[in-house]
This record gives sequence, structure tokens and C-alpha cells, in this order.
Amino acid sequence: MRKVIFRFALLVVLLAVRAPSGYAQPNNATLWEISKDGNSLFLAGSVHMLRSQDYPMPAAFDFAYKKSSMLVLETDVDRLTDPGIVDYTKKKTMLPAGQTLRTVLNDDVYKRLEGLLGSATIEALSQYKPSVIVNLLQTLSLQGSGFTEKGADLYYLDKSKQDGKSVGFLEDVKIQIDMLSNMADGIENEYILDSIDDLAESVIEIITFVSEWKVGVATATEASISALKKQWPAVYEISVLNRNSAWMPEIEKYLTTKPIEFIIVGMGHLYGPDGLLIQLKSKGYKIKQLEN
Repeated sequence: MRKVIFRFALLVVLLAVRAPSGYAQPNNATLWEISKDGNSLFLAGSVHMLRSQDYPMPAAFDFAYKKSSMLVLETDVDRLTDPGIVDYTKKKTMLPAGQTLRTVLNDDVYKRLEGLLGSATIEALSQYKPSVIVNLLQTLSLQGSGFTEKGADLYYLDKSKQDGKSVGFLEDVKIQIDMLSNMADGIENEYILDSIDDLAESVIEIITFVSEWKVGVATATEASISALKKQWPAVYEISVLNRNSAWMPEIEKYLTTKPIEFIIVGMGHLYGPDGLLIQLKSKGYKIKQLEN
């Protein structure tokens, strides 16, 4: 169901919280050393939103950062302020000419959304695509719990600027804009309704995902990825499979050189049958999980 998509979308913006007592060995990190033929790099799962009390970063992350000569992230988020990218984002996130939320959504769905956001807000957002509205709902929900947009990736990006460390990227920022803008295409009403109904439950579930990130396991994360692939294969293909496939050649290029890179991607890209870890292992790379 749509809930799977919504929960996976939240997985992309993981928030770091205290690991529950059920995890008795919090020594592993969601971080691996990948090596072959004398070359190596570090590959880490990302948390994109954190509260102030969630710092410091895991010790293994700091270790990987210090050992590496380059930081590699999914995309260059600094480009989001470039005038050309701002125009591109506006074009991609807006509904086609002549359409509004009121014309795209069923009356009952629109009224539910209006009741949640308020008439003035929904009117101001009336020309934005439903997927953008859902992202707004997610952000507001997380911010209400004290989370900010500075997570693992931005933390190390800022640190790399201070330290003068080189930074690389796995994909163009337009790819992420396209993915997030098109997420609800064809399922607009269901997407909005289930997102509203599932907000509180999904935030609770994301705590489980992040608790797994804290201790380097992925039981619930793997289950979420599997459900997404089974129930919404098109969304899985766009958001996971295609991007992982495009990233693999880039990651392998880094493994042909002596300098060590520290690559941080969304945690959901590491696991599952098409995850980066299993793809790298199948190609003969040595995979070693680090401990904190």
C-alpha cells in the first residue's frame, strides 16, 4: 500500500534517536570498509536529519572521515540555491498549467488536507504537486519533534569545507528533484490520504529504522525495502534500483585509485536484494563492517 512508500520516503530523511534496550550490542556502525586489489573506501549509511542531542556522530564515522582524502555524497545540495536549479525545481514541483490541488485531488481528500494545513496555506500551495505537499507534511512533523535538516551528510559536508577536504557526488541534483517531484504521480489521492493517516505511526516506525542505524543492523529496514519492491515496483525502480545501478560504476571508479574516499548515501540504498552492499560483494569486493 501507499504507506510503504511514505515510510520509505521517511527513511530517506532518517532522524537519529536513542537505540532501544532491545539492541544489546551497540558496537557496530552502519559503515563498511570496501576493498579490493589494495584499494579501499568507506561506505556509510546516512541519517539526513538530527536533533542537537543526537550528536556527536558515531566514532566510526569520524574515523572514516579522518582516514579519507575525499568525501563523496549523493548530490551537491549547495546547488539548490543556484538560480538555474531554483527555476528547474519550480518547474518540476509545480502542477501542469491549468491544474491545482483542487482539480487533481478528490473533494474529500482536498478537504482532509485543507483541514490539516488550513485554508490559507493550502491556497498558497495550490499549484504544487501532491508529492511536494507530502514532503512538507513530513518536514513539519519532524521539525515539531525538534529535528533539523543538518544530518550526517551535511555535518560532514560542512566539516569538509572547514578542513579543505575534496568533495565528490554520485548524481546530479536534478535526479533527486525529479524523483521527489514525481513520487506521487498517478496515485495522488491515495498518497495524500495515507500520508495524513500515517504521519504519527510512520514517525514512530522511523525511530526503529534509526535505532538500527545506531547499532549497524537492518531488520526493519530490509523489511521496508522488500515491501516497497513488492507492492510498488515502479516507485522502487525509480527511487532505489535505478539510482543504485547508476552509482555502482561511480563507486567502482573510486576503488581503482589509492586515495581513500568516504562515501555517505541514504541508508535504504545499502540494503535489500539490489543494495550497494550485496552488489559490491557479488563483484568480489571485500566487505568489512566497522565498529564504534
